[in-house]
Amino acid sequence: MVLTDKIHLAAKNREELHAFAESIGLKQEQFQNHRHPHYDLKDSMVQAAIKAGAIVLNTKTLVGVLSGRAIIQNTGTGPVILWNCERIGCEIWTRVMGYYRPVSEFNIGKKAEHNERVFFNEQKAAHSLH
Repeated sequence: MVLTDKIHLAAKNREELHAFAESIGLKQEQFQNHRHPHYDLKDSMVQAAIKAGAIVLNTKTLVGVLSGRAIIQNTGTGPVILWNCERIGCEIWTRVMGYYRPVSEFNIGKKAEHNERVFFNEQKAAHSLH
């Protein structure tokens, strides 16, 4: 997911950022390898970036997403930004030995076993048969 505040072009994934920048005509030499790696956008490139699919945010939100203080999800109606301070903890329960228990109460061995679980994916299984 490539983001812009109409001044900078950034993404959490560098490869995605470089590929996107190249697709809109930015050169690798324009890359700024700072704490939050980015490309500086000139006025003429802003519309090209937006047209190519960059998500427009204000600068505070852009830095928040890049630094991990906020998450962004691109929905069909536009991006949804959720700051860490707004997020609610979620307790996960799972069935163990015939009864339900919260994962947070598992001992070390059971937590490791839970983390190694593989979830069945019907589409992936059907695709592997062909």
